Amino acid sequence: MESVPALVRGGEEPARRRPLFLRRRPHPTKKRPQDPGAVAREMCCYLLWARDVTTMTFDEIIAKVMDRALSDYLRRDRVWRSLRTEILANHEPSDWRKILSDGSTRTAGRGPAGQ
Repeated sequence: MESVPALVRGGEEPARRRPLFLRRRPHPTKKRPQDPGAVAREMCCYLLWARDVTTMTFDEIIAKVMDRALSDYLRRDRVWRSLRTEILANHEPSDWRKILSDGSTRTAGRGPAGQ
């Protein structure tokens, strides 16, 4: 995905205010080709393997994997952790349904470039 590097360009200070998935690693140990097909294939193989070694359904496996991965990811995003209490205080628990159902909720000047 060529658009991601463009989003993380700029000085170090603006990058520190961005979500973890938009920041570059300070010392990348290995350059991975960004091939969404390869990631999807690996995820599919992982789900098949997990199904074969457990008694869980695909839905249960996906829910567990996503819960674990997202919990870990949100825990590691230091910027999110520093702003989390303030942001959560401004949103009702049902707000995510409105956001996901209406793509027009993104406002100009917000997001990676406007933060």
